[in-house]
Amino acid sequence: MNIGIIEVMPYGHTTLVESVAKIYSSDPDNSVKIFINSEIESQIVELVKSSSNIEIVLRKKEEVLSEYFSRINKFKLDVIYITTLEYYYDEFYKFIFNAPIKLFIHNIDEWFNLSFLKSVSSFVYGLSLSKKLVYDFKVNFLYPRKRERIIEKVKQNGGKFVVLSTILKKELSAYVENDLIEVIPFSFYDKNLPDLSQLNTRLRICIPGILTNNRRDYLGVLDFLDKNSEFFRTRIELDLLGHSYKKEEDIIIQRAKALILKGFKIYLYEYSFIPASIFNENLSKADIILGNLKIQQGKFSFYGKTKETGVTFTLIRAAKPGIIAEGYEIVDELRSSVLYYSDMDQLKEILLRLVNNKDYLEMLKKEALKNSQFFKPFLIYQILRAT
Repeated sequence: MNIGIIEVMPYGHTTLVESVAKIYSSDPDNSVKIFINSEIESQIVELVKSSSNIEIVLRKKEEVLSEYFSRINKFKLDVIYITTLEYYYDEFYKFIFNAPIKLFIHNIDEWFNLSFLKSVSSFVYGLSLSKKLVYDFKVNFLYPRKRERIIEKVKQNGGKFVVLSTILKKELSAYVENDLIEVIPFSFYDKNLPDLSQLNTRLRICIPGILTNNRRDYLGVLDFLDKNSEFFRTRIELDLLGHSYKKEEDIIIQRAKALILKGFKIYLYEYSFIPASIFNENLSKADIILGNLKIQQGKFSFYGKTKETGVTFTLIRAAKPGIIAEGYEIVDELRSSVLYYSDMDQLKEILLRLVNNKDYLEMLKKEALKNSQFFKPFLIYQILRAT
């Protein structure tokens, strides 16, 4: 097969591009072409450089999308995956690709069954007197109509809609026939990622992802540590494995630095984008991943139901156990290596048990390694071929 992956959004999902590419390239008879903007070339190259049947085709600077799409058509692809489509709706709608389109749906609530009344309700829910007002208006009143046209085009094109988990497939099946839905996880088990956690002298907790308090409760976790410093200051270390890209998020970093001055060991990163090698090295050192998620992300948007988060797929990639905020529905394959907390008191109980019971922590790690085996690239590929 000749597979194409298009990621031309300014801020796309490079990890997802890697996942699709590695899944299909696990069969040496396949050829994978990745079509990306030149700005993210170095990121993608670092992720896929080990695979000989993956080729990167750059969009030239100042090259309009219609011209780039015309170049893509010349590769005579069997299928085209679009990993992110946040705008450029008109450009994608107008162009006729000569291969079936498989479109990733990251937010079911934004793409399907969004009536005018729901749009009004969603807009009012997030209403604020800020620069985001214009963007929210577009998201709730202009983009839904454009997305409806894209949905019809995918159907007419013989394509499918792709979600990141079986849980999201169940949600999407209320709006789309099952045979039009495909499941590809955000990440896969990386057998080349070593477990370096055995060298830890403290419980090393990792929170991967961009430092924003909109999606995750960073400030709540930092306040929790401050209030329980007598229990955890010398027993745990916290790895905030992400970067801040908005000045208003500096409060998270400032709060973390204040705890460092009080004796906590907290890892911070100065990168605008953490290189994959550094991200993977520090992820490998984690004993456990903390998913401090804010489950509700909008009036109709919920993590684990209508959209996914990269945190749980970090569990898969590095074969790590996790602690997840209650309300997030985890896939069956990971249940035995994930713990839930409903409030900070319960989080405290979980952390104390992990600190004081090394055997319990080791049991969770063994379960995590066993569970990640379900997400080997070639196993995922075989499932895709069978559906």
